Amino acid sequence: LKKGLSAPSFTLTDDKGQAVTLDALKGKVIYMDFWYASCVPCHVLFGKLKPVKERFQNHPQVIFLNVSIDPESVWKTSLKKFNIAGYHVFTQNKGSDHPVIKDYKIGQYPTTLLIDKDGRVFNATPPDEPSELMKQIELLLQH
Repeated sequence: LKKGLSAPSFTLTDDKGQAVTLDALKGKVIYMDFWYASCVPCHVLFGKLKPVKERFQNHPQVIFLNVSIDPESVWKTSLKKFNIAGYHVFTQNKGSDHPVIKDYKIGQYPTTLLIDKDGRVFNATPPDEPSELMKQIELLLQH
């Protein structure tokens, strides 16, 4: 996935059972985070990103989309246990066999991605350092 290319479309299911698509999120800056419940580095990243998520929590044009590859029961238990900020979707009990994993070339976890308001890849490896990530999100909000 290269900067400027259209992000691959996807359909995932959120924690309320609703379908979430990339098209439905156009016009928003999207920070995608691919994770699973027993992934320790994933939990470290959730903690590291807290100030970024708090900074933009009420901003209508910023979405933190947490994509879990866990089965639904494990995923829902994890959401309660870890209190992760953002929007939550999962790979519909298909785990890493879901098309979104192949389309986004996910090979390790966590993997993150920053998508601009036009649905294009802005950064396929956004920084996990909070102030740097905030700068990139602010930049995308200005365009």
